[in-house]
Amino acid sequence: MLPFQSLDAATEAGPGGALDAQESLASWSMVAPVSGTFEDLVVIALEVSHDGSSWVQLDSQNVPSGEVGTANATAFPARYVRANCTTCPTGAVVSATVAGS
Repeated sequence: MLPFQSLDAATEAGPGGALDAQESLASWSMVAPVSGTFEDLVVIALEVSHDGSSWVQLDSQNVPSGEVGTANATAFPARYVRANCTTCPTGAVVSATVAGS
């Protein structure tokens, strides 16, 4: 499955758009570049769901400015996936793509 842009230059904490894989997939990944000027770390979570409303965090990354956070998880079948910026300090800009197979 091709990568899906879940977060696109987000500047506030919160979940990004969800990808509906149309079937249950067991492997998930996230790539999340972070930019901007800020002191604290951005925290980005890789989340999945069976129904698109109840979400489970599979992995979480603490990312400083100018770095790229990555996450992957296997053996957890689910239909939906998204990135969630759980901590987004003032001045941070976060993007994230998610994919599954």
